[in-house]
Amino acid sequence: ADALAARDNETFVAEQWRWSRTFSFRTPPHAYQDRFCVAALANMGTEPAARRVMRALIDNQHTLPVDLVLFAGNAVYNGGDTTPSPDNDWDVWQRWRSCHAAYTPWMFAPGPHDGDGEHFVPYRERIPQPRNGAFWYSFDYAALHVLVMSAEHDFAAGSAQHAFVLDDLDAANANRAAVPWLPVLGAPR
Repeated sequence: ADALAARDNETFVAEQWRWSRTFSFRTPPHAYQDRFCVAALANMGTEPAARRVMRALIDNQHTLPVDLVLFAGNAVYNGGDTTPSPDNDWDVWQRWRSCHAAYTPWMFAPGPHDGDGEHFVPYRERIPQPRNGAFWYSFDYAALHVLVMSAEHDFAAGSAQHAFVLDDLDAANANRAAVPWLPVLGAPR
């Protein structure tokens, strides 16, 4: 695939739903060419304060556009209810988020309440896991190399996550001239 130009506006239609409206997003800047804004969020749930945060993201998108959202766990606190309904906390939260996430990338690290006894079924069904299908991964965004870890999964020496983190940090450190910043995203236990 051809690389997208930095700071280009791209449009798309969700192929799976042919009646989808057209969405757009702005591609990331090159590492040193432009300033960009990252929002870091966590522990939202579906309480009124969470609704106000979502509303502020949407309302301020023209005056302070957020280019990337890093979400460090605990999207909802519903005890793992996966029943599709207008009142299901996961569905409510996804509807709120979709007003912003349709135009801005959101990247996630799982938190303790995202599993809630359901082995992360609601989380996995609603939050696609990039690349390796695990709850830990990394990606580059402009001048950032973001390492996402999971405090909910084994990180002992010799574990798959531990090996991934060590390898990723080595590779990221070797690439610091091109991508100098290395934030780590995760939710504490």
